[in-house]
Amino acid sequence: MMNTISTGRFTQLLYDMERLDGESAFILRKKGRIEESDVIYADRAIDRKTAARLLHVYIRDEIGEKNEADITPATSLKDLYDCRVCAGHIAQVYIKGIMEPAKLDEVYIFDGNGLVDEKEAYTYIERVKDRREKKNEQR
Repeated sequence: MMNTISTGRFTQLLYDMERLDGESAFILRKKGRIEESDVIYADRAIDRKTAARLLHVYIRDEIGEKNEADITPATSLKDLYDCRVCAGHIAQVYIKGIMEPAKLDEVYIFDGNGLVDEKEAYTYIERVKDRREKKNEQR
């Protein structure tokens, strides 16, 4: 059985928060870092497309990292456009090496509806924190 992580816990880890309470959720929502659904479904297991969105918004808005202009490499993911709203977020975290694809037979997919387990969550967040540290060192 997969040891999944909730959307709320993922958000807490990403933003270095002790807990995601009403006040902290309000602040993150006001800043545009999380969506209402992230708060409403905070106790649900996080799926890969939601994790991709949260990670991408964090690196873009918190770290200030620019988006990759050429997303052509992400078009190798056969399901990239299954969620047109998510496609940009997925492309960025894939190209930047934060999240990896899944292999289905001989085809690479992102598997946006797949769930993120705890180990994966820590790996993704660590990759983002490494980027933040490198960015701070460059300043």
